[in-house]
Amino acid sequence: MNEMLKVTDNSVEPWREIGSDWAEGLPAGWQGILKQLNTGLVILKRRDPEFQFEIGQLKEKFGALRIYYSFSHKTDDTKLKDLLSSLVDWAEWISAHTCNVCGEIATKQSRGGWVAPWCDKCWEENRSGENYTKLG
Repeated sequence: MNEMLKVTDNSVEPWREIGSDWAEGLPAGWQGILKQLNTGLVILKRRDPEFQFEIGQLKEKFGALRIYYSFSHKTDDTKLKDLLSSLVDWAEWISAHTCNVCGEIATKQSRGGWVAPWCDKCWEENRSGENYTKLG
């Protein structure tokens, strides 16, 4: 897909395949989520090229993806705003249940220091012996 989007200077603009601009500092296991989110954003822009929104920041916080966005003051299409909000909510929720290392379904969440979702295999390879919360 060559209509990808990227975040630069608080604006969404045409982009090549998803990579370091979006994902720098984000877990490798979440790259698939970002690609799916990006596809949804492209569809919104195709549906109404005048729909103005900005993705200001993407980051990991408390073991989940956090996406900060805003709408242009010219944007009054409630349905598109709701769709964008739903896309962002989905990506944030699914990231909390996706292993941040490999992208498989997370079954555990680290406790204590850094909060992060892990599948059983990656937990055993990287965090064995530490305390965790079971995800259900």
